[in-house]
Amino acid sequence: MAVVDTCPTNLSEKETAAKRLRCGTDMYGNNQYICLPDTEKTSLHEICYNGTMGILERGTVVIKT
Repeated sequence: MAVVDTCPTNLSEKETAAKRLRCGTDMYGNNQYICLPDTEKTSLHEICYNGTMGILERGTVVIKT
């Protein structure tokens, strides 16, 4: 998890950050890069979320192929 001063503010910056972290895509083709504050909201962290980024209805079963 990388600590950063700011999160990307546009698609180009997000793609650059995702490439730097070597983030992939989820089963829907969404980039897995995320930039979030820590729980105390004192710093920002970049991660590649290794899961589905889409919104799923409760009870939906996802089968990865």
